[in-house]
Amino acid sequence: MIPITRCIITKLQSDINGSIAITFAGSLFLLLMVTGIAIDSLRWQMAIHRTQSAIDSAVLAAGRALQSPEATTSSVIETARTFYTNNETAHLISNVVQFEIVEDSAKIRGSSEGSEINTTFLNLLGIDRLPVDVTSTAALDVRDTEISMMLDITGSMGSNGKLESLQIASKSLIDKVLNDSLFENRTRAALVPFSNFVNIDIQYFKSATNEDPPGTGSEFTCVAERDNLNRYTDEPPTSGGYFTHMGNYYTYDPSQICPTVTAIMPLSDNKEALYAHIDSFATRPSSTAGHIGTAWSWYVLSPKWRDFWPDDHKPAYAEQDKVRKVAILMTDGDYNSQYSGQRSRAQAVELCNNMKDEDIIIYAVGFDINETSTAALTLKECATIPTSYHYYRAADGNALKAAYDDIADKLFSLRLSE
Repeated sequence: MIPITRCIITKLQSDINGSIAITFAGSLFLLLMVTGIAIDSLRWQMAIHRTQSAIDSAVLAAGRALQSPEATTSSVIETARTFYTNNETAHLISNVVQFEIVEDSAKIRGSSEGSEINTTFLNLLGIDRLPVDVTSTAALDVRDTEISMMLDITGSMGSNGKLESLQIASKSLIDKVLNDSLFENRTRAALVPFSNFVNIDIQYFKSATNEDPPGTGSEFTCVAERDNLNRYTDEPPTSGGYFTHMGNYYTYDPSQICPTVTAIMPLSDNKEALYAHIDSFATRPSSTAGHIGTAWSWYVLSPKWRDFWPDDHKPAYAEQDKVRKVAILMTDGDYNSQYSGQRSRAQAVELCNNMKDEDIIIYAVGFDINETSTAALTLKECATIPTSYHYYRAADGNALKAAYDDIADKLFSLRLSE
């Protein structure tokens, strides 16, 4: 009996060992498959991420190219393809990425629909490829835009090349925002130089004051703030709401002419005319009535003033989905002159608050001012957001130009969209 028992035991041990081996082999196969699926899944997710990043970079680059006045549809698409090629690291085996400018909009879209990667382990289950379908769209904000530029030409701007720096910075912004493009958006800019008055020129003086100028020529057409109920509104000048002028405060004589040499220029899309007007800026000894410059920066944008300005200079109606209104306020000193009402600074802040209530975007630029000065405080309160996004403090001419260039870039911002 003993030999038979041993044989049975040996047989059972052999069967058990065989079952364990089979079970182990099966478990190992399943483990390898799960690991393989995990590896392929990770490769797939990485391919999607890398393709998305490459297409994002491509459409953003194409969007920047789209802002160039020399842009064509083919050059923009070629820019997108080049950037995609330089940034693509997913190694797609079926790479059919396409780019297009969306019809009738300032959008560039990229898509990898139909692209695939191969698999390493899933092909054992009959899955030899996985799709990599992503899209990305870059959109430019190309609404019609109206910009008023309040520019300080007080006596202090005549020193250390500051006026020349302002002229360079202002023309640089105009060059950027008035560029032609593939789209039919319209941008116009208005110039509001100021010192202790704003010079509105002979053609607008009677309409604004209801009086004839006290002398011949633009040296007699400076106006101050309104000393009536419309001091802080954008109501057009009518009975009870006319402007006071220099003659109300001084007796004119040959030595007492308007210190604001250059008159305002209402909205225009004529780049050369705007350049010429900026080149005509000059300074005379004067103080700073920033509230008056702020007020006229509003008036050149306000649809209520359409009848005041000539046909080519009329502000558009403020439909925010179609047109943006932007004021850029610049000074190099404290607001220290007023002729009625509160101090200049207080009047300016009140005007700024009312402008913002009308959805006017305000950028504020301090040139060669101290951060703790009243000028800095006033500009921060006027800015739409009192941070570096809408407020700038430029220490020198290079910084001033950089500030104006940054504003231009923000006005026509580029973003990824749905």
